[in-house]
This record gives sequence, structure tokens and C-alpha cells, in this order.
Amino acid sequence: MRYIVQNHNREEVNLTDSNFICEGGEGRIYGKTNTIYKIYLERSKVIHKDKIKELSVLDDPFILRPLDLLLDQNLTPVGFTMQWIKDLLPICKLFTNDFRMRFNVKPETVVGLVNNMATKIEFIHKKSCLVVDGNEMNYMVGKDFSLPYFIDVDSYQTPHFPATAIMTSIQDLHTKGFNEFSDWFSFAVVATQLFIGIHPYKGGHKKYNRSDFQKRMQDNVSVFNKDVSLPMTVRDFSYIPDNYKNWLVDVLENGKRSVPPTVIAKIDVKFARKTIKSTNLFEIERVGNISTSYDGKETFLTPDTLQEIDVVIKNNVLNITHKGVDISDGIRYVATDKMVTDNSVFLLINDTLIELNVIEINNKLVVASRSIHNVLPNATKVFKSLIYQDALGEPYLMIPYNVNGNTAMFQNRIKELKGFDVLEAKYDSGIAFVVARKGSVYTRFIFKFDKDFKYVVNIENDVDFHVPNFVVIGDVVVSINFNDDVEVFSKRIDKNDIRILRDPAVDFDMKLRKVNGIVHFVKNGELFKIKMK
Repeated sequence: MRYIVQNHNREEVNLTDSNFICEGGEGRIYGKTNTIYKIYLERSKVIHKDKIKELSVLDDPFILRPLDLLLDQNLTPVGFTMQWIKDLLPICKLFTNDFRMRFNVKPETVVGLVNNMATKIEFIHKKSCLVVDGNEMNYMVGKDFSLPYFIDVDSYQTPHFPATAIMTSIQDLHTKGFNEFSDWFSFAVVATQLFIGIHPYKGGHKKYNRSDFQKRMQDNVSVFNKDVSLPMTVRDFSYIPDNYKNWLVDVLENGKRSVPPTVIAKIDVKFARKTIKSTNLFEIERVGNISTSYDGKETFLTPDTLQEIDVVIKNNVLNITHKGVDISDGIRYVATDKMVTDNSVFLLINDTLIELNVIEINNKLVVASRSIHNVLPNATKVFKSLIYQDALGEPYLMIPYNVNGNTAMFQNRIKELKGFDVLEAKYDSGIAFVVARKGSVYTRFIFKFDKDFKYVVNIENDVDFHVPNFVVIGDVVVSINFNDDVEVFSKRIDKNDIRILRDPAVDFDMKLRKVNGIVHFVKNGELFKIKMK
């Protein structure tokens, strides 16, 4: 597909399937070299050239605004270009304790991130523009986790182009239309999620149902209300600087409207550590201490002698070591992502997915490549034991599995995921949990696959964003959800019963794993064995 960039060079660009990134509600996104190309599905919705000119005042490298119109061969506007900053992550990843633990994200880093977001919003306001739809998916973050990038800038309000759309999750119901204070209300919602990990109008309250969060927004009943109960996984309020907490209470609980503090107080984080012990429902036995992986490092075992192999990608180069010693034999694997599953690691290298195994030859550990699969590099997301691919707008799951000692790859279209932005996923022994977002709602999908990969799916809407936490033991699936409930159900596709167990001793931050076919969990660097009484 050939297009013309409407700039002083009138350059021509050819976009192919390998440049495809994703398809959203308005259009398709392509990436080439250092440029993003957004092509609208409906030509009538293409941004006006005068709005691009009005947005040009937002000349900040962290505000990824439209740059030039994109024309088809008939010189009809079909989209626009913008700068492409690679390897950015949705800011909602930082809501979860899982992600923050895995990448060793400090509370002070998040405080700095929030402050930097506020500074950019203040800059936008000074340029006579409004963010309007400042939901969490319109912010990205780099690998240092402290510098925010603003995206979907084409939806901003400018002096002559009013905004028309906003996600309900961040809409100020006490303000008619949009202004600077409605922007700050939306920012307060996202800042609360960054600080403590929950939407400020979620949690339990005896007068409201779980789905009543908009009613609570109208009534100013936030997480700071004394009658609201919160899941155990929610971080302590001490993660919020005192003066910022006062501002959040004013905005979210007291209904006041003001700008956030320009100077942020220091934080004094309190780490609550509860005693973990058996209850009437569960027998819990401490097994010992366990090392926790930081900075994205993962471990797998060699198939013969079960030696630990550590893998991590640093600066797009795979480091594969045993007891701290490099075993790559001088081979340099340049990869953008990895997936560790069973006794192997899959690497995403440009448009190919390769499988690496570590084998033992003459008492020496040797890295060997076994299989290669073609993928769309920009449209592929790697998760725990599964891969998601947006194939030109059609959602596919790729799941490796073992056949007579060799790895095969299930790859099929999953129609239920069409139109969703897949954010987290995990696969284990025929079960896949997927957390995805459409509009302002997060949805949890639980797929059950049989031996031929035929499947049934359970769909739960309006969940909190989270990383799936489950294991499969034999034919039984054990999960802990974001509300601290233990879910137990059969992995068989002809069984749809589920048992919900609630116990104050159990919370979502107990990360489930299986050890020798027995359910265990990890909490605060300790390993526990758990079973129902």
C-alpha cells in the first residue's frame, strides 16, 4: 500500500503487512523506521489539517502529536503520521504489584512519574489545549518507568476543534463539558491507580454494587471513604505523598476542583506484613525462602539434570547464563522479547519466533535452536507460555505444546478477542487466562482447550486490571482473583462449575505456582504449600 506524506518533501511511503501494529476502533496503526502511520477506517473521521496545525504548539518530545497528513494515491487524506518511540509500555502495567515486583519499580519512581505527568498536563493547558480523554491507555511509559509519553493526541481539544469523546472511567460527572479542572479530575483517577493500584471508585461499600462505580463517582464515595473496604492487594495509602493524598481526597471524596501540588512531599512507605497461617478452610505450610526475579529475569530447567538456566533481555540482547556464567558460546541473540515455557525459551527476533533449548553434551551446557515460526513483528505480544498476535485486525493465539519430545505450535483465530486490546495473558496445561480492554472496561477471558485445542470460554466483564494468578494441577484449576477470592474449577471443557472460596488469610498477592504437582504460593520471598481441608 503506497501513501504520500503531506510535508515539504511530499515523500512516498510503502506500508506492508510486516509494518502492521494493531487495529483500533478508528483505524489501523502501522510503524516504519521511526514513524507511526494511522490510517482511518472511515475517511470522514480523518483529522483536519488545521487541527494538526493547532496541535503543533505541543512541541514536547514526550507528547506524540500528529505531524503530517497521510494521503492516498488520489491525494485524499486518509490518516496522519507521528513519531514512533519503540518499546513503550501501557502505564496501566504499573498498577499491579506483579509488574512492579518483576521489574523492581520503586515507589519513589512512581511518585516521579506522576509528577512528570502533571507537569506535561500543565504544559498542555498553557498551550490552550485540553487532554479531555486522559484515561490510562492514553499514557505510555519507557523502560525507566519515570518518563510518561502522551498518545492519542489527535483527540485533544484545541481552540477551534472541541473534543467529543471521553471514557466513563475518568469522566468528571460534576462538570458540564470539558475544562482544565475536568482534566485534573481524570488525572487524579489515574494517579490513584498508579499510587495504590485500584480505581478510586472501586472496592466494596454496603450501599453500592460492584457495578455502581459511576454512581459512586456522582456521590463522591471514593477509596478514601471510611466505609469502603479494599482488596488486600491494594497498596497502603502511605505510597501517596501526604500533600498529594490531601489533594486526591479533596478532588475525589470532597468534590472540590483544583490543580495538584507542584511540590511533592516525600513518602514514608509502610509495608504491612501479615502472619500467614492455616485457617478453617486451608492448610498452609511454610516450605522456605525463595529467590525473587527482578528486572525481567526468568529461569527454566534443563530437561536431563534440571540445572537452572537464567535468561534476561538487556538492551535487546539475550543474556543466557548458568550460575552467573554465560553459556551462549559467543552467539549474540538480538531479540525484542522472550517467553520462557517448560524447558525452553522462545525469542522474538524481527519477524521470526525461534525456540532455544539448553542441552548437555559431554558435561557441557550447549544452547541449541530447534524451531522457527513466522510472525508479524509489530503486532505480536509475548506473555507467559502463550503469544498473542493481531493479524491485520484478526486476533490469534499461539501456544507451544509438546509432541513426542518435540515442540509444536497451536495457532488459531480466537474470535472472542476481536476488538480488544490484550494486555496480560497466561497459559498452563490447557487453560489460558487473558485480560483485555475495550473502551473503559477490562474483561477477563478464561479459555479451556481440549487435546485438539477445541475450546470453550468464560467471559467476565468489568474486572480490575491484573496479571492472571492461577495453576493447573491434574484436571483442577486453582486461581486467586483480584478480589482475593480462591476459584477452583475443572479444566475439562464439558464442565462449567466453579467453586468460590473466601478466606481472610488469602489474598491476590499470594502468587500461585506448582511444585512437584502440588499447589504452592510465593509471598514476600517465602514459599508456602497450601491445600483445602
